[in-house]
Amino acid sequence: MDNSCIFYTYFNDEEIDSPLYRKPIKFIKSFMSCMRRMGIEVRDIRYYKPVQNAIVWGAYKEDICVGHEFRKDLSDQQRKRGLNTVLIERGYVERTEYYSIGFTEYPRELNNDADFKNKNMPNDRSSILNTKLKPWQNSDEKKYVLVCGQTFNDANVDDVDYANWLSETLNYLVKVSNKKIIYRKHPLEWKQSISIPEGVKISVDRSIEQDLKIASSVVSYNSNSCVEAVIEGIPSFVFSKRSVAWNVTNHDLSEINNPKTFNREQWFNDLAYTQWNLEEIERGLPFKHLGIT
Repeated sequence: MDNSCIFYTYFNDEEIDSPLYRKPIKFIKSFMSCMRRMGIEVRDIRYYKPVQNAIVWGAYKEDICVGHEFRKDLSDQQRKRGLNTVLIERGYVERTEYYSIGFTEYPRELNNDADFKNKNMPNDRSSILNTKLKPWQNSDEKKYVLVCGQTFNDANVDDVDYANWLSETLNYLVKVSNKKIIYRKHPLEWKQSISIPEGVKISVDRSIEQDLKIASSVVSYNSNSCVEAVIEGIPSFVFSKRSVAWNVTNHDLSEINNPKTFNREQWFNDLAYTQWNLEEIERGLPFKHLGIT
């Protein structure tokens, strides 16, 4: 590739103790290596210079750690100059192998806010995934509603008082659901910020796959767990249009005892065009798809 792209990163190989050092290190390091193999410059985000396509990991997360003002400044400067910002995050399906890649204009845009150029896509990419859509299950056969928590200071929930939303949601479900309620705390949420209502069972030492198997429906603000649930054929509820599962999920908790199901095939085809593995990235496929090479 030419010099029209630079990958900006918080992670610096030589400065392990840098205040910008942050997770998810494994994914960032893999992507950095891929960029270098393609001949794309990898540059510390503290030393921004304008470029036609600034590739950057993650959205702006205020007060998460030192240095996020650099991410905000990059996005603002690129937009003001009429230049592109290309957002990289973990993918939505087979997440250890795929990276989501799309355009953003503002520092907090991610997931469904990003532009993946993926409307009405064919099934060529979805058909090669190891993940296949399962038939919608009969909700009456399962005993639990699964509520999947998120990290309280994540960019995905910065448009809501998330602790309050979660507390109100759990209390409401206890009152109206004809199923038992299980709350699954996000694995990276080290501090529980709300009190759990009486009658809510806590998922402890269980994988997401184990919890999904017993769930009649799944509820989250906009967690990727609902993408997994929809693929598994479990009716789901999300409450932010940022969720890439928005078009195939319910949004009204008063329907928790009778959730809707949706046609998912086109959604799944489109979703497959949001994410790319390292081999595809090295071949330049996502950049060709976005029209930047």
